[in-house]
Amino acid sequence: MFKNIKKLLGDADYKLFINPIKILAFDGVFHGLIYSTLFFTIMDLVLHTFSVKKIVIYSAIMIVSLVIRLFLLYKGYYAAQADGARIIANLRVRLGDYIRRLGLGYFNKNNIGTLSNILTNDLDDFEMLITHLTADIIKMSILLVYLAICLIYSDVLLGSIQVLVFIISLPVFFLGSARIKREGRQFHIKRASMLSKIIEYVKGIEVFKSYNMLGTRFKNFVHTLEDVRKYSISIELAGLPHLLAMKVLVSLSFPAMLYFATAKYLRGEVSVEYLVIFIVISLAFTNATLGFGAAIMVSRFFTLSVDKLLGVLETKEIEYSIEDKKFENYSIKFENVDFAYLEERRV
Repeated sequence: MFKNIKKLLGDADYKLFINPIKILAFDGVFHGLIYSTLFFTIMDLVLHTFSVKKIVIYSAIMIVSLVIRLFLLYKGYYAAQADGARIIANLRVRLGDYIRRLGLGYFNKNNIGTLSNILTNDLDDFEMLITHLTADIIKMSILLVYLAICLIYSDVLLGSIQVLVFIISLPVFFLGSARIKREGRQFHIKRASMLSKIIEYVKGIEVFKSYNMLGTRFKNFVHTLEDVRKYSISIELAGLPHLLAMKVLVSLSFPAMLYFATAKYLRGEVSVEYLVIFIVISLAFTNATLGFGAAIMVSRFFTLSVDKLLGVLETKEIEYSIEDKKFENYSIKFENVDFAYLEERRV
């Protein structure tokens, strides 16, 4: 995904896109530090070693971490929104200029609804991807890795099993993501058709009114709106079974690990403090994986905009060649001449 985004934006705008992601990645680190403070606090409470001194230390760590997080979130999200607006503005101008230089065959192949959809909805989807989803996914990934390390450190066997369950659930998640992309492509087609119909009816509304046909000539438009509604619901339902399967698998891993950890404690293999800290980390890891899976699956729909916008910029422009040819007798003769806007459609 990042490779295609870089190809779409160019080096200068890609740096603007990466900077807020780097800032928000550090927020993920300090988010993990807050979890660490929670873990140590619970351990001290269990061991009855919690004191006023530790309250002051943990409170100071929490306050400093929260202040740094607030600063990072402010700088990161502000940069993401401000730079994202500049990136989209530059990209919209580039797309407009590039489309203007394309041959007539491109406009013959793509109707006005498709072109309007590219320059409006697809750009809006891409803006959502680069200003919100990407940074959030990077933050979640860092926190997830940190919690996985803590989980394995607290209990190598049980922690590794729970992480392995999450890894096993990823194929189910990727199947859902692929289905969302398939349904999303159909939705993009129907949405472009809807825009085309809207423009068509707006332009012809005076003719309809003059012939008193407003109540009888909107059937195609209504069918198009119904198709858009149907495919909107299809997208929601496409990833739902896979997301539910992943959530069920990951969620069931927590009570299973809780059972085995309690059994180890009852056998005297681990102390009560390690049991408590493992339960807390396991619960935090479970919640983080559920949020990460949902965010990734949602982002799969918005990545379609990257492919569509990149497809426009990869369309070949009209090639011109000027030759300085010396004519001998200035007689003109045409042989084997053909012409086409598109390769499959000759004029």
